[in-house]
Amino acid sequence: MKKFIVFVLIFILFFQSHETFSQHYKIKNKIMHSSITGLVKTIYNADISINGSTSKEKAQNYLKANYGTFGFKEDISDLILTKSQKSHSIEHLFFKQYYRGLEVINSGIVISINKENKISMVYSDYFPIHNLTTIASINVYEAESIAKKYYGNYLEKDIESKSEIKVYVDDNGVPRLVYKVELNLEGSITIGVMLIDCHSGKILETRNAASSYLTGKGKVFDPDPGTYLRDSTLIASSNVDDAYKTNIDLTNLNGDGYIKGKYAKSIDYYGTW
Repeated sequence: MKKFIVFVLIFILFFQSHETFSQHYKIKNKIMHSSITGLVKTIYNADISINGSTSKEKAQNYLKANYGTFGFKEDISDLILTKSQKSHSIEHLFFKQYYRGLEVINSGIVISINKENKISMVYSDYFPIHNLTTIASINVYEAESIAKKYYGNYLEKDIESKSEIKVYVDDNGVPRLVYKVELNLEGSITIGVMLIDCHSGKILETRNAASSYLTGKGKVFDPDPGTYLRDSTLIASSNVDDAYKTNIDLTNLNGDGYIKGKYAKSIDYYGTW
């Protein structure tokens, strides 16, 4: 009888230990960390309840309660809500990171709130920055001259420029003070955008006109002619004009007259459905 009781106790202890391990394992699988900062980068499949009467208030309360997890200030004064966007039943709130009033390029945090008003996902590109000087060593005219010379196919006098000082974190996790310089022809045609180090004058990143995307408009099949018309007999030569009615914005296009860009590439293809 004693052996049986001992066996039962050992089994219970093992089961409890295994259950605790499984819970921790599941939690760890819901969290990803940045390889550069070691801070939390993503929390997904979450179901986090938080106080607040609005989505904005809920998100801000969550950020304040977890500032150490992500590395930002306790009062979250370095984060500004820039956009709120709904997709189906999920609301996404986008917070942009700022350092001493300057935008940190491609850095911030997104909070997703589901229809139960719980936080379902957190994605962070926040990067802690300390003691970075915000006083540039070269002036804006020098930076714009460097940018214009880079595009040597154009006369400098024909190029208009627009510049802002921002903070840029490079691939190695080094924060830099930069000029973001946008160059345009005739005030509207974008030639390119580049980031220039405010101290060394070095070009850190460039984006040419092909990457300066445009938004167009067009008609599409939604989702396809066969489904829209409920006709499974359609072939390539069928008249499907009645299904070609949905007008949408076509974003992130190259602007070369084709459906090509960040998210699409059109090709000529002939075949049957």
